[in-house]
Amino acid sequence: MSTATLSCVLYICNLKSLPTGPDLCQTFKEHLSPDAATNRTRAWWEWACMIERELDKGEEYKCKDLRIMGDRPVCYDLPFRPRKPCLVYSFGIDFNYVFDDAMASQQDCDVFSFDPSMGEMDHQHAPKVSFKAIGLAARDSNSYQPNLDHYVKDIVTWKVRTLASIRRMLGHENRTLDILKMDIETYEWEVIRDLLASRQLSSVRQLIIEWHIFPDEPYRHRFTDMYRSLLALKRIGFRQVYVNSFDRYHHREYFNSQADVSMVNTQFLKLSTRD
Repeated sequence: MSTATLSCVLYICNLKSLPTGPDLCQTFKEHLSPDAATNRTRAWWEWACMIERELDKGEEYKCKDLRIMGDRPVCYDLPFRPRKPCLVYSFGIDFNYVFDDAMASQQDCDVFSFDPSMGEMDHQHAPKVSFKAIGLAARDSNSYQPNLDHYVKDIVTWKVRTLASIRRMLGHENRTLDILKMDIETYEWEVIRDLLASRQLSSVRQLIIEWHIFPDEPYRHRFTDMYRSLLALKRIGFRQVYVNSFDRYHHREYFNSQADVSMVNTQFLKLSTRD
C-alpha cells in the first residue's frame, strides 16, 4: 500500500462514515455542459471533475514497448527509451527503491533518489543509486514547513529545491533527463506549474507522476490553476501512455482522487532521427 493510499485510508477511518449523496462528477457528466460556466463561476468540484475527465482520456500515445520497471511503467519505444548516459530523478521514495533499483541495475542508469521526509542523510543506496535528503518544490528553501496531515504528523522543516536548482547542484543543467518520477503527495501540482514556467520539461523524455487530490489538500481555490497546468503539460507535447486512477470519492464533504500516470514527451519524436 502506498503512502498516499494509506493516508486516504486513515482519513476515512477518522470519519464516522463516508458521506452519502450524489456523486458530484457523475452529476457534472450527466447534467452540466463543459461550457455551461465561465472560468469565474465554476465550483471547485467542477474543476476537480474536469481534471479527472482529462486523465480519463487514458492512453493518448500508443507505446508499443511498455515495460514495468520495479513498480512503474516506462515506455521503451525508440524516441523515448532511456539511453546511455541514462539519467533518472526519482522524487518521493518513502523507503521504496524498487523503481530506482530497477532502472540502475537493469538499464545502467545513474539514479538520484530524493526524499526529505525519511529522516536519513545523503548516502549511496546502491552503486548507481544516490540518495539525497532534498524535496522537490516550486521554490528553494532550507526551512520549508510541510502541511500537517496523515503523512506529516509533527512540525518539521525540510530542505527543498526547484528542479532547476537541483540540476545545477548536480551538474546536470545540459543533460537530458530520461525519466522524471514524482510521487510527492499533492505538491506535484505547484511543482508542475513551476516546471512549465521555467521550461525545465523540454529536456525530459518521460514523466512518471502520481496526481493527488485529497479531501483537505490542495486548497480548493487552486483547482483552476491545477486544471490549466494539466492542459499546459499536454500543450507542450506530453502524452499519457499509462493511467491508473483509484481512490475516487466525489462528495462535497469528502472529495478524493488519485492517479498513477506515465507520460512521454512527444517533442522527442522530432529528434529521434538524429539519434
